[in-house]
Amino acid sequence: MSPLKVFRHIILILCLAGLQPVCAQFDIDSLFNEAIKHAGLKEYNRAIKEANQVLKLDSSRNDVRLFLANVHGWKQEFEEANNYINDVYENEPGNSQLYDSWLNILHWSGDYKTLLNTLQIAADNGYPNAYNMALKTALAHEALGQYGAGVRYLNQHPEFLDSSAVRNLYDMMRAKDRSKVLSVYYRQDLFEGNTPKPQHLAYIDYGFRQKRNNWIFRLNYSNRYDKEDLQPEVDLYHFFNNGHYLYANYGLGIRKTLFPNHRLGLEYFLPFGKGWEMSMGGRYLYFTHEDVIVLTASLSKYISNWWFNIQPYYAVKESGNSITTLFRSRLYGENPINFWGLEIAYGNTPDDRFSYSQGIETDWLNSYRIKVERNFALYPTTELRFGVGYAYEEIHRNYSRTRIMFELLLKQRF
Repeated sequence: MSPLKVFRHIILILCLAGLQPVCAQFDIDSLFNEAIKHAGLKEYNRAIKEANQVLKLDSSRNDVRLFLANVHGWKQEFEEANNYINDVYENEPGNSQLYDSWLNILHWSGDYKTLLNTLQIAADNGYPNAYNMALKTALAHEALGQYGAGVRYLNQHPEFLDSSAVRNLYDMMRAKDRSKVLSVYYRQDLFEGNTPKPQHLAYIDYGFRQKRNNWIFRLNYSNRYDKEDLQPEVDLYHFFNNGHYLYANYGLGIRKTLFPNHRLGLEYFLPFGKGWEMSMGGRYLYFTHEDVIVLTASLSKYISNWWFNIQPYYAVKESGNSITTLFRSRLYGENPINFWGLEIAYGNTPDDRFSYSQGIETDWLNSYRIKVERNFALYPTTELRFGVGYAYEEIHRNYSRTRIMFELLLKQRF
């Protein structure tokens, strides 16, 4: 007879002998083990149902409540998860496993302000996992843009910098805490048959942080089709308490030969769930002979070290409406400043720097392009990015061309 069958026979004999509490506990533990097994198989609904049955049989099981909180957290059902967390906190505030789950759920939900408050509650109740507290504190400060506070905290706890996860957050916050950033960008486009001649696009910008606002002042330069133009512009990113932020932009064409006479932009960004972000907004471009309204939206997702983004642009203009769909992805290294990027686009909406110029450029029928880029840290406060791309453009129904693009971006933080 197998050991499992022997064990079952023993339980049966004990039950027949009138030891009902032993039988009841055996049934409850067996049911909870089934719930754990189904959760491991990502059968979350079944796991929740079985765990709730356990609570009906034994309402004192805080370990089951924490299990339910975690499962709801994995399902991104954060309100339900917090209900179970609150029940355990009221009954057993010194339970160390409570804070393991609580801190994770707040991190998953992106509620970093509450996470910082809860870290203090955990410390007050003797939570023993000092490394987890250091990591979660650094994550919260970085997500809230409180880079100086995050750096000061880790400077006071240097013993945790041996962890690669904490060290990377520390280096990233130390770089971002430099509130002033100078960037220099250059791009060259080469065409098959050297027709038209190589085109050039460059800019220099200066950004700085002012409380909840990030300001970027930029001067763009374009040289295309034997024409030159300058465009000063300003970007504003305003960050709200809930983690949302707003982008606003204004640009002015100086010579009005390549850049739009005026360029306005507005877009609202909304992080949600675990690693998700969406946005909605628009652009207005006024050229000498035409104005263009561009509507846009985006959806982004972080999965492990990957970032994925899709963003369509829909342009409404007198010469005919058009649409561009842009897909981007990045693979980050241990230091997020180091990443590989991929960009794929279809369409000809005149919103990005790829299609700033007017005239023949706005008459494209179809355009396809792909770009690969590499960004890396030269020093803790210096980063370099280079990229190469290929585009196929259908200018008229009987004429198409290809172009090769090279670009370089240097950033220095002060």
